[in-house]
Formats: sequence, C-alpha cells, structure tokens
Amino acid sequence: MMSLALLMSVGNADAAIVINEILADPGTLAGDSNCDGIIDTVQDEFVELVNTGPNAVDLTDWTINDAIGLKHTFPGGTTLAAGQAVVVWGGGTPTMTANQPAIGAWCKNLAGVRLQTASSGTLALNNSGDTVTLFNATGTQVAQYVYGAEANTDQSINRDPDLSANAMVGHSTLSSTGQTWSPGTSVAGQVYSGGGAVSPTLSAANPGTAGGNNTWTLTNGTANTAYVLIASLTPGNFTHPTLCTNVSASMSNPTVYAQAVTNGNGTAAFTVAVPGAAAGRRVYVQAASPSACNITNLVTTQF
Repeated sequence: MMSLALLMSVGNADAAIVINEILADPGTLAGDSNCDGIIDTVQDEFVELVNTGPNAVDLTDWTINDAIGLKHTFPGGTTLAAGQAVVVWGGGTPTMTANQPAIGAWCKNLAGVRLQTASSGTLALNNSGDTVTLFNATGTQVAQYVYGAEANTDQSINRDPDLSANAMVGHSTLSSTGQTWSPGTSVAGQVYSGGGAVSPTLSAANPGTAGGNNTWTLTNGTANTAYVLIASLTPGNFTHPTLCTNVSASMSNPTVYAQAVTNGNGTAAFTVAVPGAAAGRRVYVQAASPSACNITNLVTTQF
C-alpha cells in the first residue's frame, strides 16, 4: 500500500504543525522508544509533531485521532514555540535523558521537547495501516497522515526529509547509522527544542535519476546566506574544514558539488548534472553554511 501524505491548511499557525514521525510498530527486541526501561509494543508507540512556523501555537484541547477514534487530547498549557516538538507516546514513563546509553542512542537529553502520553491510555496504532489525524480545539482538521504496510517493520516512519510535506519512509533508510527512530529530534539528531526557527531542510533530489540535471531545494535556511551542497558515497561523520567546529556532516569525506545563496525567505536551489555512471549508486547529500554554522538533514538518493 502506498503512503499518502496530506497536510490540511487552516490558517498559517495551524498549518505549521507537521506530523513528522510515527512509530506504530516498536518491535519486541529493541522497542523501548520511551526509554523507561520496559519494552512494550503498545506503550512505546508514538506520534511526533513539530511546529515549523515562525510563531508559537497553543495546542490546548487539540486532539490526535486514528481511524478508530480519539486517542489523545492535549492538556492546557501545551504551547509549541517555533521549532519545538511534542512527542505523544502510547503510555509508560518517557525518560529521555543522556544517562540511558544502554537502551539506545535516541535516549538523549530532550530539554525543550514536550513529552506526553496518550490521554486515552493508548494510541493503539495499527501496524499495517492507519490514519493519524490532528484536529484543533474547534474540531477542524489541521493535518493528517495515512500510512500502510511500510510502518510494519519494527521501526518508525519519518518524513523524507524531516519536516517536509513528503511521504514518510522507514527511519533506518534515512539514518546514516541505521537508527530505527528519533523521537523529539531530526533523523540527524538535532533536538526540536524550539526557541527559534526550525533547522534548514533539504528536499529529495528531483527527479532523482542519473544522466541529467537534478535539483535539491533548501528551505528554512538563514536568509541571504551562502550554502554549499556536499555529497559522498559513504555515510559517516565528518567535520568539514570550512564549517564551524560544532557542525559535522553525516557522511565520510564529502565533496562540494554546488553553491547557492538563499533568498530573503531562506530558500535556495542546487542543480547538479548527475552523470549516467551514477545509476544504481547510493549518494548521501547535505547542504551547509560555513558562516551561519548550520547544516541540513541528510538526504539519501538511490540513483
């Protein structure tokens, strides 16, 4: 069954809330996504929402439903700042600290991320297909995501790339380390803690085929700023000589393939002639700004 993604716009503030990641099938071996020390295939389910807009959004009395009905009502005072996430688990006691390395790399300090459990007592998402819908306090649909069997693989499904309106895919296919989920953070590990604009986002390659021009589009970048498009055939971790010391690429020995300057809205496009010889190769791509000290999500393309 093919994934369908639909973001329904109800005013600028409401439309800025993105259903970014869904874990319907935590699995029984490494399924402790809420880091409370207990693997529970019901309690460890989660839905991650991120405010991608420039203004705070009050989620008081907003609801999350699946195809069966109401699963969670956001309590009073649930306000998301720009760039902030809320993660709603099926249950348990979310314990996201830096002191849980034995459980998983996702158990990191999520200061600034709102952590909640389903007010109904469970999310009970169907592994092989369901509909997750977000309604505002007046009952108007704000966002909806329909998924199928792609969620039934012991991992979350995540927007490709993060925070976009694109379809979700299996999390491990996006992660350079094969990580199976990332509640409260991007695939690359940036915490959605709020306090400002969301991180810069790079789209998938268009059209994504070898033997011609391909374009990657940068959004949410720093306005009127130079960015470089870097790529590699090998994932990993690399601090590029031209980047700030606290910014690293999720690839090994990248090469700069294009440069562009964002417009006043923080958007830029990189067009690269991809040779036919690249057909069948997997390429890892990011965009980074040396002056703004930021880097986008990792985009993986199988040409």
